[in-house]
Amino acid sequence: MGAYGDLSGALTGGESESCCAHNLSVIARRLFEITGDVTYLRELEQLKFNAVINCLDERTGQSLYHQPLGVGVHKKFGRPYLDFWCCTGTGWEAGSHMQRDIWFHSTAVDGIVSAGANADAGVPVVVLAELIPSRLDWAEAGIGLTLDTDWPNRTISSIDVAVHAPTRFTLALMADRVSEVTLTHGRAMDERETAAPADVVTTVRDGLYLFTATFHDGDRVALDLRADVELVPLPGDSTRQAVRYGNVLLASLGGAAELGPITVNELDASATRHEDDRYGLSIDVCPPHVANADMLRLVPIYAIADEEYSVYLNVNDAATASASTSPAVGGRTESEATTLAGGYGFHEAAIKDTLTPTH
Repeated sequence: MGAYGDLSGALTGGESESCCAHNLSVIARRLFEITGDVTYLRELEQLKFNAVINCLDERTGQSLYHQPLGVGVHKKFGRPYLDFWCCTGTGWEAGSHMQRDIWFHSTAVDGIVSAGANADAGVPVVVLAELIPSRLDWAEAGIGLTLDTDWPNRTISSIDVAVHAPTRFTLALMADRVSEVTLTHGRAMDERETAAPADVVTTVRDGLYLFTATFHDGDRVALDLRADVELVPLPGDSTRQAVRYGNVLLASLGGAAELGPITVNELDASATRHEDDRYGLSIDVCPPHVANADMLRLVPIYAIADEEYSVYLNVNDAATASASTSPAVGGRTESEATTLAGGYGFHEAAIKDTLTPTH
């Protein structure tokens, strides 16, 4: 088993069981509903992209027992007539829950809006937790939202609003995922006007970017999103690092795994991002401190099928500069997240339909 927090010997090919990821998502969802702590939202988002979607073979509907994270590894999907594991059933269940955890809402979230916006303290709140194409129908509040996104392949997304009458509510987004949010009011004859600044109140609190406005039927919210590359050390072995793009775990195609000593800033400077017909997103990295280094081609792990790949890369004894500062959002710096006790009363929202990310 090994000591707590030490996974240095865990990359055997039998790590990261799919059942564990699915069960953890159920726990994280409930903890967010109770506490309102954005930490659980981050966990849900990462689990969805990196474990739930990753465990499914889109060609056959079969699932993975284990999700290898070492060097030069392959996925072993179940065979329709030869394999039946606990993770086979979990894969079916997780696949049928793909639309879960995208939206949450609450009718009374005292304290989640900023000080100075007291007039909006009682407005409904809708939290967009995962960037997956979907349509929300909150019938009790008369709010319908349709998310058009191709995250992480593209950073531009939009939300179309459907309401019976002008409705003031707060749209909450992950703060470190936002560069800019713009509201355009819909008008007859497709004539549109940008919402007056006085009508919009924005703030950042507890890891959430809060966008409060009076929305009209036909409005569109344009989202300019951001994603940073970051290094994620293997617990117990700092010489092995994985690369994440925003919330999405990346894998190096093939057995190329020499990243060498590198900081986050160096990684960002050496990375070239482009769209890819096969994988949706591809990031090429030329290790700056490795002689005669092979170019690493990093792609979302969920987009890999039968190819050889590597996740935890070799960085020697590099002292990496993992995220130590909070991102600036809209000219403001995100305050340190805190766990909020007492229960926010968040409820998972009903989803009309959903699609998995394009890849």
